Amino acid sequence: MLTKLSHVRLTPSLFWDVDAATFDLQKGRRLVLQRVLSLGTLEDLRLLKKLYSTSAIRKGVLEIRNWDPQVLNFISVWLDIPKDKFACCTSRHLRPKHWD
Repeated sequence: MLTKLSHVRLTPSLFWDVDAATFDLQKGRRLVLQRVLSLGTLEDLRLLKKLYSTSAIRKGVLEIRNWDPQVLNFISVWLDIPKDKFACCTSRHLRPKHWD
């Protein structure tokens, strides 16, 4: 199993701010998911499916709190997950309290 970013052929510009030789793909799964799904190519998406199980991808995308609406639509359809299950759609900051 691949554990380092340097062993994977994901688009390098997606991870310009991390050291590929030391970046752990399992510990940094959320970052990889967010960058590949938001800015990656079709080839990056194919590699993502090889890196992580479908259940790991599903769990990871649900936890991310800031998806672009278009990316959220894609992920929702691709993984067959209702949008109201995503943390970005259920966070408290989306439901501000009224002033007293």
